[in-house]
Amino acid sequence: MTNRAAVSMNLVIVHADNLDPRVEALGKRFNARVENLAGDSENYYRFLSREWSKGQSFVLLEGDILPDEDLLVELAVCPEPWCVFVYLYSSPDLQGRNWLTATWGMPGKYSADLMRRYPNALRDLTSPEAAQWSGERLPATHWYRVGAALSDFSLMKYGLQPHIHLRPIRHLRLEGIDTRVVPREPSDPVKVGDRRGWIELGEWRDGPDAPAPVSVEQNSDLDRVIATLQRVADQ
Repeated sequence: MTNRAAVSMNLVIVHADNLDPRVEALGKRFNARVENLAGDSENYYRFLSREWSKGQSFVLLEGDILPDEDLLVELAVCPEPWCVFVYLYSSPDLQGRNWLTATWGMPGKYSADLMRRYPNALRDLTSPEAAQWSGERLPATHWYRVGAALSDFSLMKYGLQPHIHLRPIRHLRLEGIDTRVVPREPSDPVKVGDRRGWIELGEWRDGPDAPAPVSVEQNSDLDRVIATLQRVADQ
């Protein structure tokens, strides 16, 4: 096991007025830098651009994502240039339905070597091609799109794939709320994204026809999710 005290880590925690005290406490144990990106929809993009221009490896967390300390150390010492991890997320589809998924996103490790080899990765998101990729609703530099744009449009365009660290992570925003999820039947095949590492776990909806509130944990079978992502990663 790696000695945590011997690991040098440039940990940055970003949030938009939603820094959870548990994430803040974790950050303090690693002398993390905390950035509040509230106030403008493109502040996340500007933050990433600044970090990219510095060219220093960094581990990125968001204010409601809580890994354990061992995972942070694992990310910091991993030799791969681009590392991500799996966590639960809720997002709408084009029909307006909200799905609970297991996915990876912006949080992870970005190495100095990655930024040196691909210095235009963030600048690419302001191109006409990125605007076409992102569609009419939101630009690729919007906080809601910048994670997918950096990975799917920019880095994957260069032929890169992230190194996925398969450990369950607590997404605190999804805990302790009135979560109404229509779970996928156990017999249903797990739906895996064709490019990104995501798995649909069930439809999340509110209204008079919604099911009784249940906890995220009851619907999220993370062991099955991680086993499935491992199979996909091994293909």
